[in-house]
Amino acid sequence: MKRFLFVLLVMVFLAGCAPGSVIKDAPTGTPAQDELVITYQTSGGIAGMTTTWNVYASGKIVSDSGKAFNVTPEQVSALRDQLISAGFAAQAKDMPRVKPCPDCTQTDLTVMVDGQPVTLSVINEAADTPAAVAGLVQKVSAFIAEGQTK
Repeated sequence: MKRFLFVLLVMVFLAGCAPGSVIKDAPTGTPAQDELVITYQTSGGIAGMTTTWNVYASGKIVSDSGKAFNVTPEQVSALRDQLISAGFAAQAKDMPRVKPCPDCTQTDLTVMVDGQPVTLSVINEAADTPAAVAGLVQKVSAFIAEGQTK
């Protein structure tokens, strides 16, 4: 009985560690102004920190720590369109599942495509991340960093 409980607890723990995503390759649509269109989340590292930025179609960008700033809706639309036209959904679909890495950081980039979330996950320190995928992640990171400085 103890062995069964132990195995059950280990399975529950491991299931909680697995990244999940919903992937759908679909044509673009125009989101509503208050719709969440991009989520950029980094997590891990030695301290195990997680930071999430939510980008809304209206141009509002909010972090999980309460930081917020605004860009124009056109800038958000342009970023989203660039990601989708660069093959974001196909890249997310073709990316191998992220393997855990002690003390590494992981970036999860989710873009809403026709109302469905498409998530791309990468280990930032991985040498085998395709350049096109790294470019997509860097594009959103730079967009958020630039918006914070204005």
